[in-house]
Amino acid sequence: MRILVWDNSFRRAFKRVVRKNPRLEERIFAVLELLVSDPYVWTKP
Repeated sequence: MRILVWDNSFRRAFKRVVRKNPRLEERIFAVLELLVSDPYVWTKP
């Protein structure tokens, strides 16, 4: 399992996107979980 490091620029961008469209938060976390579990899997968002 890999560890994702959230730098300040990602946090700011994430907050900005979620503030504009709160429904995307769950989808972003789902994609990040896939990235952590298997970074080489290809899925269509």
